[in-house]
Amino acid sequence: MLLAACGRRATDAERLLARIDSLADVNPDSADMLLKPTPIPSLKGRENEEVCKLLRIKTDDKLYRPVTHYRDTILQLIDYFEHHPKVLPSLLGSTGPALPYLYAGRIFADLGDAPQALDYYQRALDVMPDIQIENGEWKIENEETRRLAKQRGLLNSFIGETLYYQCLYQEALNSKQSALYYSTLIQDTLSIIFNLRDIGEQYKFLSKNDSSLLYYNKALAMAQKSKNTNMFNDVSGQIACVYMLAGNYDLAFHFIEPSLKDIDFANITSTYSIASEIYKHRGILDSVMICYKKLIQYGNIDGRALAHKELSELSMRNGDIRSASNHFRQYKLLDDSIRKMDNAETVARMHAAYNYQKHVKEAQRLKEANTLRGWLICLGILVLLVLLFLLLWVRAQARERKLRLQELHRIHEELQAKYALLTEDKANDHSYASRLAELEKEKIWVSTRRIQESDVFKKLLQDPTCAVSNQEIWDEVEQVVNEAYPGFSDRLRLLLPRISAKEKQVSLLLKAQLTHQLIAEIICETQNGESNIRRRLSKKLFPSETPSSSKFDDFIGSL
Repeated sequence: MLLAACGRRATDAERLLARIDSLADVNPDSADMLLKPTPIPSLKGRENEEVCKLLRIKTDDKLYRPVTHYRDTILQLIDYFEHHPKVLPSLLGSTGPALPYLYAGRIFADLGDAPQALDYYQRALDVMPDIQIENGEWKIENEETRRLAKQRGLLNSFIGETLYYQCLYQEALNSKQSALYYSTLIQDTLSIIFNLRDIGEQYKFLSKNDSSLLYYNKALAMAQKSKNTNMFNDVSGQIACVYMLAGNYDLAFHFIEPSLKDIDFANITSTYSIASEIYKHRGILDSVMICYKKLIQYGNIDGRALAHKELSELSMRNGDIRSASNHFRQYKLLDDSIRKMDNAETVARMHAAYNYQKHVKEAQRLKEANTLRGWLICLGILVLLVLLFLLLWVRAQARERKLRLQELHRIHEELQAKYALLTEDKANDHSYASRLAELEKEKIWVSTRRIQESDVFKKLLQDPTCAVSNQEIWDEVEQVVNEAYPGFSDRLRLLLPRISAKEKQVSLLLKAQLTHQLIAEIICETQNGESNIRRRLSKKLFPSETPSSSKFDDFIGSL
């Protein structure tokens, strides 16, 4: 009971919208009445208002009202619902997300823009959730799955209708067969009859009369069983047309007679055109004249043109020149209008195809631009992360180096303090010499570490050739050595006033305790060349003694 009490309950607005949606499918007049006050007082909030606009379009379409003026509205609704994808499922259930695309397809189909219409129909199919399929078949478990199946059937029917008007009969046939599958699945008798009739019509245009008659007869039997007179008469007329095209005018006459008893206004042109052709071949001229007069009175422009043309020929045979002339003149006027309409329709179709191609290219360009932007953003983030990592690493290294230098400086100061204490106690301490030697060694080790831990010496150790012809580096080397051994350069200059630049470099590197091989590499000399420099310096220091490179090394160590 607690869980039930805490559960979410539908609001009054949600219940009203769901009711309007359901009524629009079965009783659009009632849905129209509920939508009459605009805006509906109980439907406050942006999302409710947008859903209400969508249901207005759906209801008008169900009532066979023109919906082409909703073009901008439906595009705005699609944009809104794409940015708020949870609105339609929460208010209208699983069939909700497909509705904006479905009616966008309907609107663009009425506008003659078949490519756009087909694109929106396909997008409607794409956003619809798939029901669990069992053994390759859909499984209708509840009212929700039934509505989904019905919506899929409706979409496939619309796709087939659009393809049919583009003269793509095989593709239209495939879509209509899919629509028949879904209408059969939910046992929607009226939809089954319509789809059977449409499939028969596609086979007729594909010149497969046997298949066409098979589906027409199935539709006829279901229409008769369900006592749907309009559909029975409509299908009868279509069967008569198939037999007429096959040259079997007796059977054609048998099926056309029932369809003439109660003709639906939408089928007047088709029915009377077929009937007139059948009566003409059977020689029933009175009935032919009646059909032509009905076409002139009620038929569309194609039917009226056909009637005037045939009446013109009949009048010529009967010798009625004036009547023949009048009918022929009317025929020419209507025929010119038909040609203009056909040309306009062809141009419109070409424009629609061209505009759709532009739309596709623009969409592709935007998609590529968005993809590129996404990659650039990711690359930028990656570069920033790498730079941040490098910055942190450099800071960590600098901090570690600073700590090491501070530690070496501390040890150096401790050694200085020990050395001072040792000097004070040397008179009373018999082990003074040994302790002094140990302190000197430790002091040299600490000073050497301080020198080699410096930035400039790290650079030299990594790239020994970097100091060639770079006086700034040598100035830093001299500064670091003098910090570790105060006054070293001054004492060296005092003892060797005529020392050359390279000899000074060797002396500084020796004081830093670098190996002879590394020193030779840094000053760009061979090891023999480096040894000769030390030997030459030894001779300058001790002119009376035999020059020795090792003797100069000892001198630098003691300086």
